[in-house]
Amino acid sequence: MFLLIVTAAGLIGTVLCNDLKKRREEIENFLFGLRLIEGEITYAAPSLDLCFLRAGERMKGEMRSVFLHTAQLLKEQAIDGESAFHDALACGRENLALTKRDMEWMGRFGVQLGVTDLKNELKNFRYILRQGEEALKEAERNEKKWSKVIGAGGWLFGFAAALTVL
Repeated sequence: MFLLIVTAAGLIGTVLCNDLKKRREEIENFLFGLRLIEGEITYAAPSLDLCFLRAGERMKGEMRSVFLHTAQLLKEQAIDGESAFHDALACGRENLALTKRDMEWMGRFGVQLGVTDLKNELKNFRYILRQGEEALKEAERNEKKWSKVIGAGGWLFGFAAALTVL
């Protein structure tokens, strides 16, 4: 019984630590994908679905699925970039370790995507990149600050709870 309580609380702490790390990684992956799409639009100028497909193929993590799903929606349903990206982001929401605030600024990436001219698209990309870099700094700070506290705290809480129960 003692070991069960300690192990359960310790594992909960470990899972929470992993979520902090996963959030940082997903933001990094999103920013990487955004830079890939920006390069595709600027230099290769293919269709928007091909930009998302090429970016998604080079990405990792759950954000890869969001970009690939966006490409699929753009190609199959012939909808605008904003709708496709928002739909894909909403579908992937359950698997992404992102905060509500992260979802809001990421959602702004899709606004008028593929509808405005190249100059406005690039301006929007730079704005979202700045937002993402700020979110990444916050995620890194939170991961560094809370990982050890939560990880060790879970095991300590489990030990204290087990002692209390016995």
